[in-house]
Amino acid sequence: MKKYYFVIIFIGSSFIFFSCKKSKIIEDQLPPITQVGANTFGCLINGKLYTPKGFEQNKPNFDMIVDPNNNGNVDIRTFRKDGLKTSSLSFSCFNIFSSDIFILPFSDIFPNYIDDINSNVCYFVSSQNNFRKGSLKITRYDLTNKIISGTFEFTLFDSTISCDTIHITQGRFDKKF
Repeated sequence: MKKYYFVIIFIGSSFIFFSCKKSKIIEDQLPPITQVGANTFGCLINGKLYTPKGFEQNKPNFDMIVDPNNNGNVDIRTFRKDGLKTSSLSFSCFNIFSSDIFILPFSDIFPNYIDDINSNVCYFVSSQNNFRKGSLKITRYDLTNKIISGTFEFTLFDSTISCDTIHITQGRFDKKF
């Protein structure tokens, strides 16, 4: 009888151990590209995974404002808190009224990236002083169901700061607003 208890405990522990590993693997990947309002956001910044993470003063780490009555305004705001370091990636967009592809620098899209909010190092705020190129593809713009989804990629460079060029690739978001 004791032998069976040992086997049951061993098998149960194995399931717990392997299920913890599996969730860790999923956490370290980009979210899938979806169009269902899954409240997901992710990209690679210079090849490293960036997904919203952490809590700060009751603010959501992924927030979006969609206001078609205010010049087609779409604001996407995220932050990632890792210990003492807090990174931020956001972009403001204007004249977005439907699904479409918007190319930078010709569109009214202004990406902003801050590598560490506390140190003000690598602080890319869209302005005429920095170079930005890329694209934003809105794949679903659904005001009835309040869902906006899309993909993006940007390159940011600012000669006035001592920071490498920022390559934001494989970006995706899917949000119910």
